[in-house]
Amino acid sequence: MAKSAKDVFAETMTPEMIEASDLRAKELLEEYDTLQKLRKALDLTQEHVGKKMGKKQVSVAQIEKL
Repeated sequence: MAKSAKDVFAETMTPEMIEASDLRAKELLEEYDTLQKLRKALDLTQEHVGKKMGKKQVSVAQIEKL
């Protein structure tokens, strides 16, 4: 059974780290309104993002089309 991101964060991060991560995510979402814009701004490939997500490149491409 898959774990939720919230469960993984709770197991691996302190509450302060989670709060800082949430704040940074909010800032990035305000600046980059799509995954593709954020990925390109960070000079990352779809393949790299996919590996970090545990997915294939094609999955990232499909997400970016949404």
